[in-house]
Amino acid sequence: MTQQSLSRRRALGTAAATGLAALFTAGAARAASSARPAPLAAGTYTIALGPGNLLTAGRINEPLVILPPGHEAQEWEVVALTHGNIALRNLGGNVYMGHQGTFHPHRFAVATTTPFEWGLAPSGAFGGFRVTAPGSDLVLGQSPLLVSPLRVDLQYRREADLRQAWQFRPVTN
Repeated sequence: MTQQSLSRRRALGTAAATGLAALFTAGAARAASSARPAPLAAGTYTIALGPGNLLTAGRINEPLVILPPGHEAQEWEVVALTHGNIALRNLGGNVYMGHQGTFHPHRFAVATTTPFEWGLAPSGAFGGFRVTAPGSDLVLGQSPLLVSPLRVDLQYRREADLRQAWQFRPVTN
């Protein structure tokens, strides 16, 4: 092999390595940009539905309910997860917001010992959010059941329904 052919091979090898490095760098930048932050900062919140009722946790596997302020288990920690999703941990009962079984309409949101992944999407109502079930068309809202206290369940999204618009209010100590 001549000196000239070795030089050509080195030049081609350097060009290929530079191109691959640029490709991997661009791919890493795209991957980093797809890990989007949650639309709400991690922290402690009360979660209101309507003018004053708050999301409240009960015992494990019991439905979450909506009660006036002043009850235990009404402060929630927003835990940021990957892909902009969150988990909601109740500080009073040290439980998480979960759901019964798989994602189906009118399954109750329940208190669980295991974190569940939820999405947040702006609701357009008073700066609130829709709490979404990832990978489905369902959101959390006030259950249509006429029971007291009011329950929370999975529902199909309805654009103008304020019973699906949750207000996350920061807790200050």
